Amino acid sequence: MRLRAVINDNDNHLICTPANGSYVLVADMSGGQYREMVVIAYSELSTIEIKIGETSLKMGNGKIIFKIILNLSY
Repeated sequence: MRLRAVINDNDNHLICTPANGSYVLVADMSGGQYREMVVIAYSELSTIEIKIGETSLKMGNGKIIFKIILNLSY
């Protein structure tokens, strides 16, 4: 089961991880073959992770982690 609908070489992403025991709504991306299932809704989250370029943010378990890589070459 996937948490991202699109699988590609792009490392940018938004991943919402459902909490254990929460309700999830799942969509079949394989046209009725039930091979590629993706979570599209959830009742409760455990973590949220966002990555855009060199900047990332992860929230969960009472923590927020923010990371940025500065390219200071002129």
